[in-house]
Amino acid sequence: MSVSAPKKADAIASAMIKAGFIPAFLCPFISTQDAFMMLRALVMLLLSAPVAADSVVFAAGNSMPPYVIPGTQNGIALERVRAALTLQNLQLQVLFGSNSENLTAFQSGAADAILIAIKDSPETYTSSQPIMTLRNVAISLKPRTLQQISDLARYRVGAFSLASQLLPQPFAETVQRSPSYKEYPRQIEQVRALFANEQDVLIMERTIFRYFFSQLRQQDPANPVYQQPPIYYELFPHSRYFAGFRDPQLRDQFDLGLQQLQRQGDYDAIRTRYEQLMDDYLLR
Repeated sequence: MSVSAPKKADAIASAMIKAGFIPAFLCPFISTQDAFMMLRALVMLLLSAPVAADSVVFAAGNSMPPYVIPGTQNGIALERVRAALTLQNLQLQVLFGSNSENLTAFQSGAADAILIAIKDSPETYTSSQPIMTLRNVAISLKPRTLQQISDLARYRVGAFSLASQLLPQPFAETVQRSPSYKEYPRQIEQVRALFANEQDVLIMERTIFRYFFSQLRQQDPANPVYQQPPIYYELFPHSRYFAGFRDPQLRDQFDLGLQQLQRQGDYDAIRTRYEQLMDDYLLR
């Protein structure tokens, strides 16, 4: 309850007395001063009651562990968003879907915000600070001649959903010349495709790849296919992704929570905790 609450209670109780708000059955037994004190106490109680948090609907990816983990509704990005909203007395509600489904939900108004947005995206009010920084890389199981993005034109390429829109040029132009190009809404299928020799090269966030590679190897530890060491090619700059909002006022409110989260040290602590878990459980 704020410091001004007693003064606010005095003003409200006085206005109620002036308006004659004293139950008729109490009039013979209670003085105006006593009525004022009773009403003031009631108003103070109401002012001190916790206010239910409003929900903010975020559209988030359904295949982005450890940044987004739908089964537990946790992950690095989701925990940062939830913590920032909580600091502003807002509650997180999540719609999980592919990148294209999330974009549709956001544009239609089914979602108030979208978890992955490029800074200054059209018709989107983006957060002042990134929610996550992704390291998109090219991944193969055999040595490939990959020194720059344009070299991908030689290979069958499997990428994450909407990669042709999210990655910098000349990626979209290059993969149009590839023998085949496919985007995968479910990234575990993307990883399976590489080990099944359906793709020569994957374009994927390195930590997400490690997560799914570890899952496949643990599910079938005797399979020699999953004993092959992946080769990583750093073709892309690190990508900073922001929370995107339909309403600028909601964005500003979220920013306040995010800034407080950073000042407290919790913004970095959330990622550190997940990295420690990955060091313990995932493939290095």
